[in-house]
Amino acid sequence: MLLISHSVQGQNAGIKFRHITSNEGLSQGTALCFLQDNTGFIWIGTRDGLNKFDGYSFTVFKNNPDDENSLSNNFVRDLFKDNDGNIWIATWGSGINMYDVNKQKFIRFFQDEEEKLANDFIYSIAQDNEGDIWIGLMGEDFINLIRKQINYSIILTMQINRPACPIITSGLFLPIRKKTSG
Repeated sequence: MLLISHSVQGQNAGIKFRHITSNEGLSQGTALCFLQDNTGFIWIGTRDGLNKFDGYSFTVFKNNPDDENSLSNNFVRDLFKDNDGNIWIATWGSGINMYDVNKQKFIRFFQDEEEKLANDFIYSIAQDNEGDIWIGLMGEDFINLIRKQINYSIILTMQINRPACPIITSGLFLPIRKKTSG
């Protein structure tokens, strides 16, 4: 007879919680969203910048009007890591940004009139099984983005009859219809 014994532990007593505030370098005390990237860094979105935490100290990213590779706005509403490990940043009032992990720089989207969003107040970001990025806006619009070589561009705008935020954050994509004029 062979006996196999497995040790099962319901709780790990070695887990420690550390309270981090602006005294430790966080740009602002209200953390709105969190994300762990593929290399282990913790990203924290606040009302006053995006914070990258390495376990010891913070690097704070903020808007610099003279630098097009900086964040478009300091109010970070949501963070999302795509299948390539890039970090998408939803700002409240200045559209969406992407942190390109390979180039280690921010890319701003929707700044020209042809690719203008219905509004610049982003609630949430998600990626579907085909790799398309879906952006939930304040109000009733959905924007679908698709990768085209290196750049992303809007290929479809859809109208729904309820706010986009609950639909995206639930992890489900409900049936929606194309926006029609008139």
